[in-house]
Amino acid sequence: MLVGEPADARRRTNAPAKRETRAKQSKGAKARRPETPRTARDVRREKKRTEGEIARTQQDIAANAKDTRRQLNRLGRLDSEIEVSAAKVSGLQGDVERIRARVKGLSDTVSMTEAKVGRLREAYARNLQSMRRQRQGVSNLTFIFSAGNFTGMMSRARYLKELSAAQSSRARALKAELDTLRERKARLDSLEATLKVTLAAHRAENARLQDRRKSASELVDSLRRQGSSLRSVLKEKQAQARRLEAELDRIIAEEARKAAEEEAKRKAAEEERRRKAEAEAAEKARKEATGTTKSGGSKDKKSDSRPAKPAKEPTPPSKGKAPEKSINPGGATALGGSFAANKGRLPAPVDKAYTISAGFGQSAHPELSRINVRNNGIDLRTTAGASARAVFRGTVSSIFRLDGYNNIVILRHGAYLTVYAGIGELKVRKGEEVAAGQLLGTLAPDPDDDNRPTLHFEIRQEKTKLNPTEWLRKN
Repeated sequence: MLVGEPADARRRTNAPAKRETRAKQSKGAKARRPETPRTARDVRREKKRTEGEIARTQQDIAANAKDTRRQLNRLGRLDSEIEVSAAKVSGLQGDVERIRARVKGLSDTVSMTEAKVGRLREAYARNLQSMRRQRQGVSNLTFIFSAGNFTGMMSRARYLKELSAAQSSRARALKAELDTLRERKARLDSLEATLKVTLAAHRAENARLQDRRKSASELVDSLRRQGSSLRSVLKEKQAQARRLEAELDRIIAEEARKAAEEEAKRKAAEEERRRKAEAEAAEKARKEATGTTKSGGSKDKKSDSRPAKPAKEPTPPSKGKAPEKSINPGGATALGGSFAANKGRLPAPVDKAYTISAGFGQSAHPELSRINVRNNGIDLRTTAGASARAVFRGTVSSIFRLDGYNNIVILRHGAYLTVYAGIGELKVRKGEEVAAGQLLGTLAPDPDDDNRPTLHFEIRQEKTKLNPTEWLRKN
């Protein structure tokens, strides 16, 4: 037992080491064991799983982008509503101040009238008291006949008449002032009632304004949290705007090139006609000179009578005016002259009520910092079923379609153009002459804005972009 103990102890000590060695050998064997080859079925299954994950990711991105667009549209709607509401609040505040000023002025007038009525009453009372003391119950006839002679009687009669007239005058003055006082008090009551109504409307509109600002602030916070999706949507919108601008510039440049070619052809044709006419005139003159020499006749009569024809012949200027009218339909008199002469008087380019959801020019986003927004026109958000309409007589210069804008119609008014983007169903065709107010097409609903349509409207003088709000008539 004693001898065997060291051997048992050694075996117990070496056992863990052996087990560890066997485990390492087993792992090494497994590591050296070849992997099971992937079958085509495994590859297809993995590919399908990967494609499903990609599709789900794309759907999530699209859903986020759609939600971002919807929220941006809602923010734009809130911004325009806030602007309108703020204008109403400002107008109501002005009304309140004006009514208050009128109430104060009328209150002062009422106080002055009341003081005047008080003075008239006191004077009238004193006058009556004085008359009673002087007369002491004597009748008018007794007072007149108690005079010593006829002259005295006439004087007393005249005195009584003047006294009665003065008393009646004071009574009428008092009554008139009392009527004026009652009328001014009634006006004051009416003004104060109007003031109460206006103040209530002011408070209600101000509350709506604050609610909209709160909603806009919450929406901005939500958009800021979306981060990359917001940047992606804004980038997409800016890319669409750049594509529209590039296409408009291309169309305008192409029109200018064609117009220049036509003008060059016209001038060349005129020059050719002039040269031909000169050659024919020279040939006639040569023949006439030859004929006169042979016949020996007089040359003066023919020279006097023949030049009359060339004087009548070159009348293309009168013909040249007709094409100018077709090229420059902006000279229509529907709004009283040319397109340029109607700045500030053009009707709205939509046939229903609208709000301007995006103004002209480049500016920082009102709520989202470090985001600049550039707009070559204005965006008019309107109601379902609204149509775009021509703001002035012109010609349909071009119709094309672009992602993000649906159908786009360009009208030419001489050197000016108007652009209508966002049309669904068209009601005009290229080359058609349109009148002011004529419908160009039904606006396409925007699924990202509760199906409310928006018209993008631009005014250009060839390639120069103009602010449409300066040309449209104020509502």
